[in-house]
Amino acid sequence: MSEADADAANTSDEGTPKKAKDEGLEEVVVTGTLIPQTKIQDFTPVVTISNEDISARGFADVAEALQRASFSTGSIQNGQFSGGFTQGAKVTSFFGLDPSYTKYLINGLPVADYPALYNGSESFVSISGIPTVLVDHIDILPGAQSSIYGSDAIAGVVNIVMKTNLDGPIIDGRYGFYDDGGGADRRIAIADGITLGAFNIVGGVQYESTSPMWAYQRTLTSQVYAQGSSPQTAERDYLVYGVFGQPNGDTYYFEDPANCANVAGQFSNTVSLQTRTGHGQYCGTNRDANFTIDNGDQQVQFYLHATYDLNDNLQLYGDTLISHDVVRFSIGPSYYGSSEDSSSQYSYYEDPALGGGDYLNLQHIFSPEEAGGLNNTFDKNTNSSVRGTLGIKGDFGTHWKWLADMTYTDNKLTESTHLFFTQPIEAFFAPIFGPNLGFDPVLGTNQFSPNYANFYKPLTPAQYASFSGDAVNYSYTEETLARAQITNSALFPLPGGNAGMAVQLEGGDQGWNYAPDPRYFDNETYGYTSTAGSGHRSRYAGTVEMQLPIISMLKADVSGRYDDYRVEGSNVDKATYNLGLEFRPFKMLLLRGRYGTAFKAPTLADEFQGNSGAYATLTDYYTCEKSGYTGTNLGNCPQAN
Repeated sequence: MSEADADAANTSDEGTPKKAKDEGLEEVVVTGTLIPQTKIQDFTPVVTISNEDISARGFADVAEALQRASFSTGSIQNGQFSGGFTQGAKVTSFFGLDPSYTKYLINGLPVADYPALYNGSESFVSISGIPTVLVDHIDILPGAQSSIYGSDAIAGVVNIVMKTNLDGPIIDGRYGFYDDGGGADRRIAIADGITLGAFNIVGGVQYESTSPMWAYQRTLTSQVYAQGSSPQTAERDYLVYGVFGQPNGDTYYFEDPANCANVAGQFSNTVSLQTRTGHGQYCGTNRDANFTIDNGDQQVQFYLHATYDLNDNLQLYGDTLISHDVVRFSIGPSYYGSSEDSSSQYSYYEDPALGGGDYLNLQHIFSPEEAGGLNNTFDKNTNSSVRGTLGIKGDFGTHWKWLADMTYTDNKLTESTHLFFTQPIEAFFAPIFGPNLGFDPVLGTNQFSPNYANFYKPLTPAQYASFSGDAVNYSYTEETLARAQITNSALFPLPGGNAGMAVQLEGGDQGWNYAPDPRYFDNETYGYTSTAGSGHRSRYAGTVEMQLPIISMLKADVSGRYDDYRVEGSNVDKATYNLGLEFRPFKMLLLRGRYGTAFKAPTLADEFQGNSGAYATLTDYYTCEKSGYTGTNLGNCPQAN
């Protein structure tokens, strides 16, 4: 697809067709076709969001504008999804499908994948790192479009068209804040364009800084919500949980002689004795609000577009997009529970006060005071991206146009995750869980005698720091794409006008590497796991499109594409096609429709991702039977899941 023009958009942001200014417009290429047009006429509706729309509606960036589009109906993992796999990325979901089912383009050329995997398994594009001030408009083409754009164009295509001309310098500033605190946004951008004879250049830089928003800063999320359809449970910060339970049926054992007095100062002096109906008592807080509900973000973006006219029929062009994005977020201080070998299995604790023993889990959720402040709990994602295109285009004859270009993209991601290290944290809590009384061959587990006085006692920041720290993952994606295209908007005459034709060939290489911190693989990151993967592949594609004005009121668009992905001697290939019809019996009535096919090629993660770690939920039949739950009554067992 060749460079688009601001006047090429054929609809407003509400999908209303725009009128062409005149019949003598210069031919441009619009989103959804490869054939240059002099009229605004598409066989598929295109929704356009202009730069003025973005500014007038207060959208912070391209991602937010797309997330407010009428097609964005699916839930997504983003900066407001605490604890997600790719919380530092920005995505949208068209028609409820995963973000990977939408094709993203910048100036008609594909955007490379984000280095980390969406939901830990899916390759996708993060729509970040684009300077808003230099966006001319965004075209959204809904539905399957593989016959023009190839794999992933199933839910739709988004083409972000950057400015190619500026009438004068732009200085843009933005400051936003919230009455309740958090989320303050500061942005400044400078852009300008210069024309010196045959040389034209447009460029600019944008800086933006957004403060994180914490759950405690909003009334709805600042504490456990008590007005729901079912009773809400205060956070169980100091909890002794038993499998067999007490004679009265409670599964919680409260063993603190101080009645939570020693830990009352935690979580901003909100810890107190709590009771959960049907379970028992524990020390906890209703202020479960020590996590971010929106990311902190600092980003710098630079864009440069240049053209040089060699003569009236030949032009060199190129552009560069560079971005550096640092995202900070927190899921809050985590927890630790008694276990053997960090396998989340219960251990047997001998306690004379219990009249014997029980399988117990001693759980402690760390407070901000223990962590030395919430700033010590941040995760940080740093993404640096470089994208460059260099090409040449021209025309010959009356209507023949051609172009050839190459695009290279490199994304590098560093993920720093705040967590606990297994051996240090288990060594620290070993005295609290008490001496090992020996292995019980009948129960199949070691026995311990807990030190409850030390359990119901807050940690110092130094003690917390002794078993916590950051694990760092490094990953990257890289992509090269070479493209050659030839078009003719007046190939031969038909009763309804001139037929148009376009042929495009492309090929390139894709690479992905995800290298987690080695400690993820030797059980040294408490409660965390990760997955490695690495590989390269080549891909090739050919596209043919014809526009046929059969009669003045009936026009057809036919396109077909063949894609071939090659990996280590094998290949995945697919042919797709599309037929569109436009029927306009009179000026005020337009009927149009199309039929086509689409496909999604296996991603690099599908082909090269290693084994993944996960937590399994199983039925503890032995414990259920000991508690009297057997046969048809097994489903009522507390340990059935």
